[in-house]
Amino acid sequence: MKVQRSLLLVANALFLLGPAAASVAFATPADAPPVQEQAGLQQQLIAADRALFDVTTGPHPDVEKYQQMLAPDYVDIEFGIVHSRQEDVDQVKVMRDFSIDYKNPKAVVLSPTSGYVLADVRYSGVVNGGGIQNHVLSTTIYSLEQGRWLAHLQMSQPYAAAPKSTAAVPDSDPTLVALRALASQVEARVHVPGYPAFTPPKVMLDAGMGVSYFSYGDQTVHEAQFADLPAPMQSIWNQWATYTTDQPTGKALFDDMFHRFFFVHELGHWMASQVVAGLPKGEISVIAKNDAGHKWEGEIAANRIAVAWYREHDPQYLAKLVKDFRSIQAHLPDPVPAGIDKKTYFTDNYQKLGTDPLAYGWYQLQMVLIAYDEPARSFQQVLDALPKNRYE
Repeated sequence: MKVQRSLLLVANALFLLGPAAASVAFATPADAPPVQEQAGLQQQLIAADRALFDVTTGPHPDVEKYQQMLAPDYVDIEFGIVHSRQEDVDQVKVMRDFSIDYKNPKAVVLSPTSGYVLADVRYSGVVNGGGIQNHVLSTTIYSLEQGRWLAHLQMSQPYAAAPKSTAAVPDSDPTLVALRALASQVEARVHVPGYPAFTPPKVMLDAGMGVSYFSYGDQTVHEAQFADLPAPMQSIWNQWATYTTDQPTGKALFDDMFHRFFFVHELGHWMASQVVAGLPKGEISVIAKNDAGHKWEGEIAANRIAVAWYREHDPQYLAKLVKDFRSIQAHLPDPVPAGIDKKTYFTDNYQKLGTDPLAYGWYQLQMVLIAYDEPARSFQQVLDALPKNRYE
């Protein structure tokens, strides 16, 4: 099947969950139709997207019609886990009694025959006899083939981690100013051999319950303020602070973790994905498959970047934080069942672990400690290794 170059580039970027996705999407204005034609194409894209969800609702999904809406190369990425076209269809076959609330769709036209749709989707139903419900931000890429819009890639992320309005946090907010200053300092040191300068990500103080994450579609690092977290979440860091000898409050620990170390960790995801997006297409496909089966490798790579940064720029802070992490992790229950490899368990249970702050916290602290205890490398040495990383 022939798909426009712009669509292939966007698909590759989103498939990798790379931060270059948004810039690639808007880097092809010459392909876009006249403004007066875009409204009609946007309506078509949204109708196709809504229909893709609608055929899965009711007592039994219309599996045949669902398959007809998917391109042969269709890929589904659900909470970071990659599923092939057949795997996705097989899951639809075991769905029962599904209801879907589809809201706020936004279509972006890339060319007269390609585009993508973002939508706020809530769904609930039964899969393999077990109940399921989720609230996601869905992004689906389409191409027009013989008069029909076919889906090539669908990516779902928890809606709590979707970009939110930042109107309540002015640019003059001291914490936001400090985060952006740190980002600029790090970005100025990012030089990967063979690559041009990367487009800097945006930085927002709006993560809320998402705490800390990088949203790849709009190339933005999102961080939370401790005061914006609900009381049950605040209590986690309040408790963790008592496990240390130098963190007076949960807020102090939270700020030390997420407004410094894990902020650079998120910038690490930006760097790594930019590097991968610049590789030849064949290598991109290999890395995408490897990453889907080895989620551990992507996370520890970001932690190595953060460790290397602070080892050079504030080793006393890093040593103190690592000491705190060792104390905290020693108090946390090991979520890995006996006899199971921790890396395999992390990949196989990635979605579930992400909903459990204690279990996911145990894993992230474990990876930071491993990265810290490895033979020390300079920040530049870690960056130099990124193009060679195959996430195996």
